Amino acid sequence: MSVGAHPEALARVLRLLSAHGVFESCDGKFRHSLASRMLRTDHPQSMRDYVRMWGLPPFWASFGEMEQSVRTGLSVGDKVIPGGLWAYFAQNPDANAIFNATMVTKARTQIAGILAAYDFSGFNLIGDIGGGRGHLLSALLERVPTAKGVLFDLPHVVKDDAWRGIARLTRQAGDFFKDKLPVCDAYLVMEVIHDWSDAESVSILKAIRRAGAVARQAPAD
Repeated sequence: MSVGAHPEALARVLRLLSAHGVFESCDGKFRHSLASRMLRTDHPQSMRDYVRMWGLPPFWASFGEMEQSVRTGLSVGDKVIPGGLWAYFAQNPDANAIFNATMVTKARTQIAGILAAYDFSGFNLIGDIGGGRGHLLSALLERVPTAKGVLFDLPHVVKDDAWRGIARLTRQAGDFFKDKLPVCDAYLVMEVIHDWSDAESVSILKAIRRAGAVARQAPAD
């Protein structure tokens, strides 16, 4: 199948990948390896979207600024992406779709362990803060049929059509630095805190604590 690439240039890339176990080289031809099969969409643990995400312009540009981060200890996000990564995704739907798919792909390997490690059956309403496409919350609600869930994320995230048909899950659009969080019995925060500075992380956790305190003060049904 033609991929529109220069044959010799592509061959060099494939030889390099083969040297690292991605693809196998044999008699001048290349074939799949266990690693390269994970780049296929039909692999049950496909990492295709994850690899595509790192090729998006803001991520690729950030790699070139790594020296500044190492020397200063500061993020280069604002320098590489004026307005920040989340504003970039809000303005670039195709890139946002790749990022959302990546988070779902990545979570597939983690959700089973999370649900096995903690008993959520004692909670009636569970909030997923910055929960993306709700992959963790949806799996949790399937495990705990008596619970309901609230997904809280930015407007361009929660309006995704992928939400249709998910029972007992409602969506609330907002910014956890500016808007009130849903009042719930328990909260999930997956793959969020590492994106922010210490001060911003503390702000997120305080907002969750404030919302949780309201739930504790509410009269029982």
